[in-house]
Amino acid sequence: VPPAVAKPNSTRAVMMAKDVDFRVFMNAHSENDADKLIKDFCGVQSKRDLNDGKPAAQFEDLRAQFLAWRRRQ
Repeated sequence: VPPAVAKPNSTRAVMMAKDVDFRVFMNAHSENDADKLIKDFCGVQSKRDLNDGKPAAQFEDLRAQFLAWRRRQ
């Protein structure tokens, strides 16, 4: 079995926006709302931009905050 390949942040962002727990964490009312909040938080217009540079670091920070929050629930 080949090792799992890490998903790009752009793919993770799609998955997170669909996650009801993430929407509660972000106080988002819909998947589209969560998608916009992710992009606004990271200062990008396209999720593709989450894969590199400062936006990637900002996304990883948001994801880490969410995962820590979810563990406490």
